[in-house]
Amino acid sequence: KNSVSIYPNPVTGANVNLYITLSEKSLMNISIVNTVGAVVKQLQYEMIAGENRISIHTDKLPQGIYFLKTINANGSISITKFIKK
Repeated sequence: KNSVSIYPNPVTGANVNLYITLSEKSLMNISIVNTVGAVVKQLQYEMIAGENRISIHTDKLPQGIYFLKTINANGSISITKFIKK
């Protein structure tokens, strides 16, 4: 089973850490979306089967609520809310 978690939440520093567990390797598209639906950051990573850790710079994001959206090569979508303080 695939899973996505964010630490810390709320984000108080310059980075948010993603922990993504996949059952098979996959190309992962990652977007950070604000509350009005605008994509403020987009990234793409090649993930391995098992545990993956990614650190994303959030220091330029204003304070507020964001949604982290991940889409793997199979089209599986995960959306996780986080707060930037």
